[in-house]
Amino acid sequence: LLLIGCSHSDSFLTPATPTAGPFSDGSDVLLTYNNDANYWPVLTEDGTGVLYAFVDATQSNSVAYGHRCMGLLPVAGGTRLWQWCDDRAELADSLNSFPAYGLGSDGRLLYFESTAVRMFSVAPGETRLWLADTTSPFRRRALLTLPVVVGDSAVSWFADLQWTGPTSFIGLAQHFLPAEHCRALKVCSQQLVDSVFNGGLVVRGIIGPDAASLQPVPGTDGATSYAFAEDGASIVFTTRNSAQLFKVPATGGTPIAVATV
Repeated sequence: LLLIGCSHSDSFLTPATPTAGPFSDGSDVLLTYNNDANYWPVLTEDGTGVLYAFVDATQSNSVAYGHRCMGLLPVAGGTRLWQWCDDRAELADSLNSFPAYGLGSDGRLLYFESTAVRMFSVAPGETRLWLADTTSPFRRRALLTLPVVVGDSAVSWFADLQWTGPTSFIGLAQHFLPAEHCRALKVCSQQLVDSVFNGGLVVRGIIGPDAASLQPVPGTDGATSYAFAEDGASIVFTTRNSAQLFKVPATGGTPIAVATV
């Protein structure tokens, strides 16, 4: 994993002249030494750690191998402080992944889990948003079973979840589609399947006693990634097939282009 530090405290000014290469001459810092893949790093709510997904290369058993795990690192890297792999025996016929998660400073663990039948599926069979605690991750509560409709958009996938309060969060909502790769003569193969995320918008969630409710952030339709800016007063986001960076107030509004990247 490579983390690049940046400041979100200053307002957007005249966009800087694009440069071909890194914005600084500092050296990259290697944070993980896993022999297999690492995915989707996010900062914890208090900014002291990095939560990320990884494939455990020590799982030599073919039944266990392939499940993605969650791990927590100090923000400067080092030995994992905590990790969790949902590789229970009853999941031997399945593969599971954690594409999005958020860790509160008090141990609240919000995470999105995707499960598919091993070897016989090109799309997830079950996707849920869960609330748990790092001390007992299997003692969990289902907040949402996807797909759901938010506004006028179908949502079947989450990315970049962040806590915004004890019972509130924000995230990128998307719609997952499997796409088979077609070769010569338009022959398609299920052995070559890609993941396509259609649409997208930033949503805010409120956790109630029974479930979580979602509301779109107005003006973020088509978002493919997002981040808070200006000390949380605004949200910046990207869209597909565009080199522009857009901004809306944190409560939503009409998007304006603030930079070309």
